[in-house]
Amino acid sequence: MSKLKIHKARLQNSICYVIMYLLLLWGYRDFVVPIYAYLGFLWEPDLFKICEGLLLTLLVAIILPAKFKKSSDVLIHIQFLFPILPMLVLYGSQDGPRVYVYVTLLAFMTIYLLATYVKLKPIKIGRTINIVLYQKILLFAAWTIIVSIILTGGWRYFNLNIWRVYEFRSAAANNLPSFFSYINPAVSKVILPFSFLLAVVNRERLFALFSLLGSILMFGLTAHKGVLFYPFAVLSFYYILRRQNVFLWLFAGYSWLIILSIFLYAWKEVIGFGSLMLRRIYFIPALLNYKYFDFFSIHPFTWWSESKITFRLLDYQYSLSVPRLIGMVYYNNSSCSANTGWIGSGYSAGGYMGMFICATIIGMFLAIVNAYGKHIDVMVITAILTAPLLAVFMSSDIFTAFLTHGSIFALFLLMFMLRSHKISNV
Repeated sequence: MSKLKIHKARLQNSICYVIMYLLLLWGYRDFVVPIYAYLGFLWEPDLFKICEGLLLTLLVAIILPAKFKKSSDVLIHIQFLFPILPMLVLYGSQDGPRVYVYVTLLAFMTIYLLATYVKLKPIKIGRTINIVLYQKILLFAAWTIIVSIILTGGWRYFNLNIWRVYEFRSAAANNLPSFFSYINPAVSKVILPFSFLLAVVNRERLFALFSLLGSILMFGLTAHKGVLFYPFAVLSFYYILRRQNVFLWLFAGYSWLIILSIFLYAWKEVIGFGSLMLRRIYFIPALLNYKYFDFFSIHPFTWWSESKITFRLLDYQYSLSVPRLIGMVYYNNSSCSANTGWIGSGYSAGGYMGMFICATIIGMFLAIVNAYGKHIDVMVITAILTAPLLAVFMSSDIFTAFLTHGSIFALFLLMFMLRSHKISNV
């Protein structure tokens, strides 16, 4: 690609980021704050910081990849969009802490540099297998878990009403042995969407049907709404990645959700949908990152003492888990699990050092993922990894997210994908 085209693409991306920043600012001021100020969404603007946030957005946009060549090129943009761009909006809207914001951007750039410049070789496992057999193995594994949930009494809490999921979620989870908390996310976020994508692209209708049916059953048995949408989200994202102007499509989808949310907010009868998208998807993870900083800037860090990664060798000094602690302190509700991604949870674990530790792990993980893109369709890899990595970016401690939300498991599946005959034709 010529330098002129690269410069043109960077300019195009930068303009899009400015537009998205301004849309988020508008949506936050006029639609989120008036309704949800009681949740901490306040309008205490600092004009200088609003302009500073816009300038930082522009500078990052100029640096980020202009074209899609490897998985990290897109995943890095997704990381900036969720939740760092909304954090920059809140930075000016709520007079946020400057040092924390700049360290967040430096940690983010650490991810980008490691993912871009560290070159690794993929691990290949075993002999070659046929792609159809590979799909059968995926479906068999998924349906084995589904049948196991039913046999352990999961059918008692089966529910397909999306508006009643919170009535069933805790009971459904508590009914199952603890190891299902590690298996279910891998099935919901990785195996079934993976199987569905491969089946659709390879025009295996029966496999596609059983994959969708499996997702519906997992939704009914676990009461997690995302299970219903993961297969379609992965498939849609795959076809977006096939477009020539990937980032334009990505930015258009991001902006469209903001505009749709604002429209639904204005239309009182469906305000819940507007809340789900604009407030919950964009601004809650960003706000919680600030809450984590606010609390742990004056209280002791945990150094992952609550996590199994430290083998319980460190004493955990709080009576509640970190997400419930934040929920209790800021929302007066100890049952509120205020989960956030690596930015807030990394700070709670080890301050700025904890954030850079998390950033280094994510950057190296993306470097490993890029290595597989040399042998497997990079669009398949990116589409499959987006959902589990969003948990790392937005809603879970890094070690919990990698182990229980499917990222490591997805990487494990990529190792076996190198054994497939027709994977390059997907």
